[in-house]
Amino acid sequence: RGEMGEEGDAYTREDAGNAVAPIDKRSLEGARGVERSRRVATAVQGETGPLPDRWSNLTHLIMVAGHTIYMGDDFSHAGSRPQEWYLADYQRAQLGAFKEHIRTGVRMTRDDPSSLLLFSGSATRPLAGPRSEGASYWLYAEANRWFREGPVAVAGSEEEEAQEAARVDVAERSQTEEFAHDSFENLLFSVCRFRQLAGRYPESISVVSLPFKERRFRDEHRKAMRFPEEHFHFIGVGDTTPETLQGESKHALEPYRKDPYGCNGTLAAKKRRRNPYKT
Repeated sequence: RGEMGEEGDAYTREDAGNAVAPIDKRSLEGARGVERSRRVATAVQGETGPLPDRWSNLTHLIMVAGHTIYMGDDFSHAGSRPQEWYLADYQRAQLGAFKEHIRTGVRMTRDDPSSLLLFSGSATRPLAGPRSEGASYWLYAEANRWFREGPVAVAGSEEEEAQEAARVDVAERSQTEEFAHDSFENLLFSVCRFRQLAGRYPESISVVSLPFKERRFRDEHRKAMRFPEEHFHFIGVGDTTPETLQGESKHALEPYRKDPYGCNGTLAAKKRRRNPYKT
């Protein structure tokens, strides 16, 4: 069984080892998905110039914090194959919430044309191979065509063209941050990634994560970054139990109050454990 980590997370014995899951040719599906996204990006550029110019007017960062990695070869079936997601024992009941985090981030991005969506998380699990949480979430959304809403339009109709244009727009404004190893880095590195892509820092930030992490993000990480509270929003999706809140207080809130940047002690040790590929 897993043991409680510094943030109330559980780590399996497998995580403590250095074994790496073998990667066969089917694992190249992720690379194919990235290549498909590049073709989409090329198709929509038209006369407007390179993609970075198209991001320069975005002001709202929507960050979805990653919690798991998909180890299968076909993302179009990832929603119905829980056994192919890397889940610790305590996470098995949370997979539905993780998938809903992805849908929520996409929905918010569709509703706000000034937003840039970032799926954040590094390759944190040795047995999952060098696959990142951020890329897993992005590829899952892409395989599900960015969760198109509304009835299916008639082929060749104006409605279908409008739906496709909306899908491409959301895909273009959705990217990854693949270096974060804990929740503080999820936020910090996503702000830096936003700056890298848009050429500016975000004017507002929305974080999508598990509900019990709201105080951590709002009261600790946001304050550590000195980001204005009135421009910071937290969207919690999932269940919370008294035991979870107790673990959050002991293993996350208290340590971050003493060490806001997670540079020492148990917080630093956790980041080292979550960095098996030295990214």
